[in-house]
Amino acid sequence: GVNVNYEVAGADAARAAVADLAARGADAIKLLLEGYQDDPARLTLAETQAAVAAAHAHRLPARAHVRTEQAFRQALEAGVDVVEHVPAPDGELERDPDGKIKLPPKFTDLLDQAAEDEVILVPTLQALTDETDRPEVLLAAVRHFHQAGGQIALGNDYGTPGIPVGLPLGEMELLLQAGLTPMQVIQAGTRLAAAACGQERELGTIEAGKLADVIVVDGNPLSDLHELANLRFVVLGGEIVEPTPR
Repeated sequence: GVNVNYEVAGADAARAAVADLAARGADAIKLLLEGYQDDPARLTLAETQAAVAAAHAHRLPARAHVRTEQAFRQALEAGVDVVEHVPAPDGELERDPDGKIKLPPKFTDLLDQAAEDEVILVPTLQALTDETDRPEVLLAAVRHFHQAGGQIALGNDYGTPGIPVGLPLGEMELLLQAGLTPMQVIQAGTRLAAAACGQERELGTIEAGKLADVIVVDGNPLSDLHELANLRFVVLGGEIVEPTPR
């Protein structure tokens, strides 16, 4: 909502916005590095660097909305912790003799850098598959990042038209297509999702001292992720929550 959106002009304003959000109890700072649709507004590199440094000073993760190669490069240069959405490379793409997309080296270098810097990527593939970027390009980018050892967190950009509420099986299936194993997809939706949200001290793994939030399902999701939908019951804060009749 508008009450958490800040338009900044200059590094000082960026630092002040982060400080105000931190004082209001924000769990993370999200940076919009490029405008929506025809809006040319974008954060400068100096503003981005100032906001990231301020977020880290307040011990908050800095997350960047990224859709283009240019914004991706700026986010990495500024030292963000999380990239929201999988960026698309600039320019026309070539195909190899087998007809598969060939990502440009300058773009794969950025993906490799992000993996090396332990930046978490939240691809939101399901929300982007109807766009003109061609899903195979975005899948190829996620596949390369994953093969480079990159950390992927599960998020489906709920709120985007056509994204249903509930278990994000559609996004999980796309991550499988990008080369993740079922266990890696589950980790993307638990441990790494908690880390992306700055909540890894409380959530994401089953450990002493963390919140006892668990789902119990019929079946083995390591064989078929759809078994996650066969819910038996939920444990919320250590208390069993029985399912309610629909």
